[in-house]
Amino acid sequence: MLSNYKKFLHFFFLAFLSFMFFQCTSENNNEKDETADLKITELRIEPNKKISDYRSNITGQLSKFKITEGVNNIKDYEINYVAVHDAYFIQGRGVDNEGNNVLFRQEIELKKLKDGSQVINFRPDPDPIGETCTGVNCSHCSFADEGGCDCNQGIDPTKPAGCNHKITKG
Repeated sequence: MLSNYKKFLHFFFLAFLSFMFFQCTSENNNEKDETADLKITELRIEPNKKISDYRSNITGQLSKFKITEGVNNIKDYEINYVAVHDAYFIQGRGVDNEGNNVLFRQEIELKKLKDGSQVINFRPDPDPIGETCTGVNCSHCSFADEGGCDCNQGIDPTKPAGCNHKITKG
């Protein structure tokens, strides 16, 4: 009878140790890589890379939005916080089908991770804000701090210059 009791204690002890081992392993798994479950709408920017290193990925994501319809030669990406919208935006430049310079920005969600990398979510909500400034006799538009657009450099000084501002959702 003592032998069965020792076997039971031995089995119970091994089961307890196994349980504790798997419990500790499970706790460590909860501290997994924060980007292990990236969504299809997300892009991870590594800490030692520039946003320009991801140009084709970003262009592919932005092609799904109305703000880039008819815009070619997209370049000069940067991420900015826009106070008037209280949100982060990815911004770029291009040229429309008529040859006008276009500045655009699309609302994103930006997560800054512990390792110094950043995750851009291109669909922070179903209808994120997009804005464009299209130059009319203007080679360099900019977004005004309080909304709208400014023309910073006219092309032909004998003609009026400006930028058309457009806001889109989705």
